[in-house]
Amino acid sequence: MLGWFYPDSVGGSERYVYSLAKDMQTRGWEVTIAAPAADEEEHQYIYDGIPVYRYPVTSKPSRAEVRTEIPPKHFEIFQDWLRKNKPDIVHVHSRTRGCGFFHIQYIKELGMPLVLTIHAADFMCVGGTAMLWGVYPCSGILDNNRCTSCWLKKQGMPWSMALLLARTPLFLSRQMKKVSNKLGTALAMVELFLEKRERDRIIFSLSDKVVVVCSWLLKVLLLNKVPKEKIFFSPHALPVDSMNYKKPYGAKNSDLLCISFIGRFNYIKGAHILIKAIRRLPGDLQVELRLYGRINSQEDERYFQWLKKISKDDVRIKFCGELREANYPEAMSNLDIIAVPSLWLETGPLVALEAYAAGIPVVGSDVGGIPELIEDGVNGMLVKIGNIHAWAKAIRWIYGHPQALRDWASHILPAVRSNRDVTEEMIGIYEGLLKT
Repeated sequence: MLGWFYPDSVGGSERYVYSLAKDMQTRGWEVTIAAPAADEEEHQYIYDGIPVYRYPVTSKPSRAEVRTEIPPKHFEIFQDWLRKNKPDIVHVHSRTRGCGFFHIQYIKELGMPLVLTIHAADFMCVGGTAMLWGVYPCSGILDNNRCTSCWLKKQGMPWSMALLLARTPLFLSRQMKKVSNKLGTALAMVELFLEKRERDRIIFSLSDKVVVVCSWLLKVLLLNKVPKEKIFFSPHALPVDSMNYKKPYGAKNSDLLCISFIGRFNYIKGAHILIKAIRRLPGDLQVELRLYGRINSQEDERYFQWLKKISKDDVRIKFCGELREANYPEAMSNLDIIAVPSLWLETGPLVALEAYAAGIPVVGSDVGGIPELIEDGVNGMLVKIGNIHAWAKAIRWIYGHPQALRDWASHILPAVRSNRDVTEEMIGIYEGLLKT
């Protein structure tokens, strides 16, 4: 189960679940992927040989539903499907309104073993990014005042006011839950956060095994008192079909420095940081930025249009469409660096592993799971998160030190972990739970 799936949504979690399902099928397991539908209808279809069930979830939820005070509309349809199909084990990969607290509770009511994989910071962080007040990497410790003020600031409230409202007395916060306006919601946030924290505790208590995909997320769970014996560390891996192309070490054919952004066109992915950094560089520097991006939503589309606007027709900045199987070998063969300028605490990202599989060094933000993949000055470079000047300085330094690219490429590990390794680990978990 997860919050979205192909073909209407494309992302890291979808790719992870798809690869796991395909590998399990080759091992003789019967797999069905369940996810909310994009409309309010049931759908059943086959995606590349995998049975998929999409259950209805309303696009116009009530306030109580958004706050997880009541099950989502049409929840009984999901319940009926789960009872009829009686899976031997359920693996949940998202926490959304359409795949969350009430679904997990019902799975356990039916006595089914439950595995939970946490793919991103937004599973526990109310702000979704694990960036404190949108500026500093957060420790991840759930704290009522700090988390509440962080969420309020993300909604556009001045920092001083957010800090003040985060200290709303609990008795008043509970009363303000009944008030249906923005002020009522702001004053109710203390109580709403405490309720969310209790749901977190219940979710972890119901989960038989909790899988984490990077070390910083493992530390966060331990800091928040998730039992160590429940946690299974399974780092990100690549689908085998993404590991078939290998660029020769140091294969640089010209003075042009080719940098690429590959990912979703969304603010937190930071493509604008690269564009602004390139715009700061002298015009005589032979640097080219190639952006391969995916658009999943209207928000992404607005961001994409803004990116084109701030590029100001700079010939060094090229929008190359989405990276697909057909253009993958050509795109990767002409790159010197893949840049990951993320503005949130990534748990991967997969693009860094794809770069290494192709023999390409990575330059990335110095937070989250990115430093777990980049050894600064050895196989790439870490840059201060969100700092345009630092990114411009880093690009200019790399341009002036072409030997660094060859040195970094030579220190990329010869083997990248594959999704088949993950499948073996997950099957081990499943078999262990089914025996108990």
